[in-house]
Amino acid sequence: DKKRNVVLILFSISVHESSAILNMAYYALRELEGVEVWLRPHPFLRIEDVLRNSSFDREEIPFKFKNGPIAESLREARIVIGGESGTCVEALAFGCKVIIVNSPEWINTSPLAQEKSDMIKKVSSVDELRKVVKEMISEKYEPGPLKPESVRIINDFFYLDPVSNTPSRILGLLKGKDEDMV
Repeated sequence: DKKRNVVLILFSISVHESSAILNMAYYALRELEGVEVWLRPHPFLRIEDVLRNSSFDREEIPFKFKNGPIAESLREARIVIGGESGTCVEALAFGCKVIIVNSPEWINTSPLAQEKSDMIKKVSSVDELRKVVKEMISEKYEPGPLKPESVRIINDFFYLDPVSNTPSRILGLLKGKDEDMV
């Protein structure tokens, strides 16, 4: 419930995808007032490789570089920008709105690319990204209405049926307690 005007940019493991997202975000958000932008590299991605591929020096980037547990960043961010990062699904659980970047540099296989929801927007240009971030930031943050929608999307993504006993049966199998399944 204590979100700040933070936009968290999630890089995937791909240097090329991450560079394309950085370039788009740099030109869309560098002069946006009232918004703090954080960059979060994938744990197995060297940020120096992304910067080199984007032709930026670290000092040129007006955004903060974040590391540490992703949950800490998601707790504060209102908006998450990503591509193929599975953490975009996790962002929904934290009440973040998600912007999926479509880029001509790669085929978008984001787990949310085909999802239809007010919590998820897709953009393909610098101007679209700037416009969508401005719209999302101008809205009052109210987590209540977001919760049922995020639960639906997450359950659909993981194919979780709340009335099914399958998750408990699988856990039982893993613990060796369900002889019927063996």
